[in-house]
Amino acid sequence: MSRVLVVWCPDWPVVAALAETEGATVPGQVPAPAAVLTRSAPKDIFAEPACRDLARAAATEGAAIAAALGCTLQQDINAQLAAGQALAHQPSVLQELEAGRKMEAATLFEAPLALARQAGIPTPTLDLLTALVRQRARAAGL
Repeated sequence: MSRVLVVWCPDWPVVAALAETEGATVPGQVPAPAAVLTRSAPKDIFAEPACRDLARAAATEGAAIAAALGCTLQQDINAQLAAGQALAHQPSVLQELEAGRKMEAATLFEAPLALARQAGIPTPTLDLLTALVRQRARAAGL
């Protein structure tokens, strides 16, 4: 049986509608909002221990949203963070910001929060990151 699954992808938190299978793996966690806020690549963001802690908190919230939607996820946040420390690629939202184009914030950041609200899941880390990205977009005139 197929279900819609919230997945946190490398440009985290990206919402992807997928046909869910039990034991789905959730890829990397934090680069997109942190990249927008710092204008840095994941390898530079994850070099900071506090940013890795932020990633762990966001991943925990993302997994809670997925669990509330009935999805069983497998993830190894430490392996994902290690992989992120090698990524020099700029997430698409940072590329959009730097090009002066409207960022896909509604899909990437707002949709997971709406699902969390529907499920009654608290997301203080994701709430703060989303608010800061929203403000960054306003400051850039986007």
